[in-house]
Amino acid sequence: MMTVYKYAILPAITYAPEAWSITISKRAKSKLHQIQRSFFVFITRAYRTVSNEALSAIAGIMPLDQAMHLYKDIRAISRGQPTKAVISELKKIEIPIKTRGIHPKDNHIRVDLSGTEGNVNVFIYTDGSKTENHVGASMVAVKNSTEIHVETQRLNISRTVFQAELCGIIMAVDWIQKQRQNTSSYAINPDSKAALLAIANKHTTYPLAVATRLKIIELRNSTSITFHWVEGHVGLKGNERADYLAKIAASYNTTVASDAVPINRGKQILEEYYIKIWNATYINSANASHTKLFIPTIFHRLSLPLWSNFILTQFLTNHSSFRAYLHKMNKTPSPTCSCPEKAAQKARHVMTECSLFSSERPEVLQILPPPLVLKCHINTVGVTSFLRNIFHSLQEQMKCN
Repeated sequence: MMTVYKYAILPAITYAPEAWSITISKRAKSKLHQIQRSFFVFITRAYRTVSNEALSAIAGIMPLDQAMHLYKDIRAISRGQPTKAVISELKKIEIPIKTRGIHPKDNHIRVDLSGTEGNVNVFIYTDGSKTENHVGASMVAVKNSTEIHVETQRLNISRTVFQAELCGIIMAVDWIQKQRQNTSSYAINPDSKAALLAIANKHTTYPLAVATRLKIIELRNSTSITFHWVEGHVGLKGNERADYLAKIAASYNTTVASDAVPINRGKQILEEYYIKIWNATYINSANASHTKLFIPTIFHRLSLPLWSNFILTQFLTNHSSFRAYLHKMNKTPSPTCSCPEKAAQKARHVMTECSLFSSERPEVLQILPPPLVLKCHINTVGVTSFLRNIFHSLQEQMKCN
């Protein structure tokens, strides 16, 4: 059901929301929320009396309001349009570029993926590198087995390795452009197939790839430039040298050559932004008070390897055969547990305190807070068996009553 919701229902609901969601009626909005809620109930195996806040937290699915805004903004940055999210980092987002007016005979760029370097006057090796805190790109030009030029750039930490590889290639093309035909043939040898295929794709909208294509189209009437993929880290001297320089450039404490934010990173930023809104809505809501004992924040929920089932969901929501819940539903005269403690019989009471189940209760349920139990021990055999036994015991008690 999770798969059906994520890959069939949600894309259908969020199709072109920028066109219709602004003027949506209350009735239509209610219908959309009913669709999402029905999937919440199926996915979590919860009672229909459970609040939407609790259901979305247990399922780990963003509420529809935030999801629609997220999808709208993702589409916006993919088209180079402004977003409603007020995020300063998005001002530096890369804008997709479409090239027009290039004759088909000029628009083809061939790349060699055989692993050979080619037969030219000057060999150029490029590479990109990313560490935990740094990103760098480099190029090395070799003629007659002698280095004739090296160049490096330090890039913004948000840049990807793919972008760094493209930066290395465009550095090589820029250097060739400055040579003013001093050499008639060049071979650019990166070790990234993805970067080469992006440059070869005439339909690409990726800014760095488009910029490289336009420069190549301009240069090749007077200069022979070929692209050859070479395998990395196999002892090829020029490639190893470029890799070393890219790593060194990444660690330089120098000015960042490019701080453009890739679109993929922009999507991550938007997702984090709307998860924060979801988290604030969840925390500030008066609903889901019992669920918040186990899932205090949405960030905690998203860190859990949690697949809810019927029994577990009842303990996370307190909507089950617990006397406190049954009393609230006018199904039993008293909410008090039959144990000596005489406390209200809620899910947390029977899990951690009730003396009727003390002999079989796993120690972790007594010593650890509920969020940590949910994160580290909820799927262990001891805990799952204990919860199952409590559930069946409560069911028997309800039948007897």
